[in-house]
Amino acid sequence: VPEGRINILNSLTEQLRNELKFFTHFRDLVSHPLFGHIRRVSEAILNRMSGRVLRETELAAGDKLFSQLDASTEMFFILKGHIQYTLEKRSDTPWNEDSHRKSLESLQTFQTFEMPYQTVVLDKDDYLCEVSLWSHWVHLGLAQALSEATIISVETHAFGDLVIKDADLGEFVTLYAQRFVEHHAELDWIEVSSEEAKEFTRSFFLGPAAT
Repeated sequence: VPEGRINILNSLTEQLRNELKFFTHFRDLVSHPLFGHIRRVSEAILNRMSGRVLRETELAAGDKLFSQLDASTEMFFILKGHIQYTLEKRSDTPWNEDSHRKSLESLQTFQTFEMPYQTVVLDKDDYLCEVSLWSHWVHLGLAQALSEATIISVETHAFGDLVIKDADLGEFVTLYAQRFVEHHAELDWIEVSSEEAKEFTRSFFLGPAAT
């Protein structure tokens, strides 16, 4: 039932509507340590994200999530289904096969194809393009649904504008962004949530014991 057709929702305050919408559609987001940290610091800011930062999208099998060389303005979380991500070598684009392969090897579902393609299949609780939250970014590959899929999108500019409204939260997230960029530069900016990338984020927010 569309939310607009549930009359009782119209009588709720904006804060309560945001809380309800976050719990209904976006609560799985806190499995990512960054959003878990935001909830611990300011649950109000996290709930406000449901108003203009977060969006839920349904994809059919074969639908594209993004294409190579598209400007990246969102981070993506997979709630349901399978997304295939393909890196494609371009003759006019510098390519370091060894560094890309090393970055992707930690994914359990990594598959090797005769170059110029490298493909990985992602599923529930995986994510793509966190780098777009912290840097101007252009997609290196193609992401496409292999089955019906549900995706949470995080709009990068609205996310930044909201996070900095809390000074302490903004300062800590800025530090994380700097460390993220430094660490992932060594991984040649892969766009998928490899185990190495997940371990880095868990360690930053939760400490080495969390890994």
